[in-house]
Amino acid sequence: MRNVRLSSIKDACSIFSNGEDVLVAGKHLWLFRADGSFVAKFATIRLPMKAIFLPNRTVLVDGYGDKAYHHIALASGEILWSSNKKGRRMMESSRFAVSPDGMTIYD
Repeated sequence: MRNVRLSSIKDACSIFSNGEDVLVAGKHLWLFRADGSFVAKFATIRLPMKAIFLPNRTVLVDGYGDKAYHHIALASGEILWSSNKKGRRMMESSRFAVSPDGMTIYD
C-alpha cells in the first residue's frame, strides 16, 4: 500500500477538523489524525460537501455526489450507517445545524 499523506490529496476542496481528526473532502472523503497520519479513504462517499462533528467521536457527512448522508466513527474510520436523501431540493444548504440539546441535526 502506498504512503498516504495530507499533501498527497490533490483534489481537496474542503477541510474539516475537530482538533483531533481531519476530514479532507474532494472527489472522495479522507480521514487523517491531527498529526497527519492516515486513517481511511471513503471511496463510496462522493463529493462530500459538509460535515458536522458529533459526540462520541463521530461525524455526519453529506455526500452530494452520492445523494446520501453518512455517519462515521472517527476512532475506527468505519461508516456506521448511510441513508439516501429523499426528494428533490431546490437549494442546498451550506452547512448543518445542531439543536441546542445536541439531539437533532438540521440540514
